Amino acid sequence: SSSETCLRLGNEFPGIGGPFYLLSGHSAVVLDGSFLNSYPTDLTLVLLALFLLTGMFLGAPLLGRELGQGTFRFAWTQGTSPVRWCVSKLLLLGGVVMAAGAGLGALGAWSLQPFNLAAGTSPWLTGQFQTTVVTAATWAGLAFALGAFSGALFRRTVPAMAATAAGVGALLVVTFWKLNGLLLRVDTRTAPDDAKAALAGLATTDRPVRLLDVPLAESAGQRDPGPPGSLLLRGWYVGPDGHRLSGAPATALINAYQNRPGGRGWPQWLSRHHDTFLVSYQPAGRYWIFQGVAGGALLVLAVLLGAATVWLVVRSRGARIRGRRPGPG
Repeated sequence: SSSETCLRLGNEFPGIGGPFYLLSGHSAVVLDGSFLNSYPTDLTLVLLALFLLTGMFLGAPLLGRELGQGTFRFAWTQGTSPVRWCVSKLLLLGGVVMAAGAGLGALGAWSLQPFNLAAGTSPWLTGQFQTTVVTAATWAGLAFALGAFSGALFRRTVPAMAATAAGVGALLVVTFWKLNGLLLRVDTRTAPDDAKAALAGLATTDRPVRLLDVPLAESAGQRDPGPPGSLLLRGWYVGPDGHRLSGAPATALINAYQNRPGGRGWPQWLSRHHDTFLVSYQPAGRYWIFQGVAGGALLVLAVLLGAATVWLVVRSRGARIRGRRPGPG
């Protein structure tokens, strides 16, 4: 069959990382290996690096070079006001940067579709969530705006580039480390999913409370339990009374889990003990709502930086004019 042919050719193809295998009950070939696991992360890092370089090499020199070398005076003597000079530069090049970011985000999301199906990764995960057509465009615009602001502030290209790299890097770290988690935990839903307990599991009696409250941070897809297309955030066990298990009931559950015969039939096993595994999740239908919120926040920050950049240019010009005015007498 075509699947068997793909299987044979895939295992013979060098550099992919294999092995390939047939999905049970389906005429599909699934790739499992280093390339499959690394490509989504590598693509995310490349896109984020491009945004950083955009701010450094397009945003920072845009105003910093002209303000530092004094060439802006020629434009201002040709009937162009400082506000118009600054705004036109920011809007024209910033619009091109955001359009390019959106195109790269769309292309990256398209290329990741087969990997998400095969590897169990998801657009919900932090790297992909920040590099879609929406967030890639706004990240590129924010990096560019921060570069332009740094150029207007330092009036020298090299310090502006360094400040841009530090600023964009700090924003990315804070976003990946904290802000994404805070955003995606807003108004979560809860559903029982005993099948997921087989993957979340329990652990030992040493730390029963923590191990009965499991951070998941993964997407439910074709190969994982959970509401289809959702982002699973946390999982925990509850007893027959609906309360989260801890203390002696948690210890009893862990002991029963460790002594279970064969280790199979999780839903049936939990049902016999009158316990349930619950998951908190974000439904698949909210994905683009959260994309809009994240992209909107980045866009607002970029606009504020743009306004601050214009203010710096106008303020510096006003200070120079006041400094050239002759004193009284």
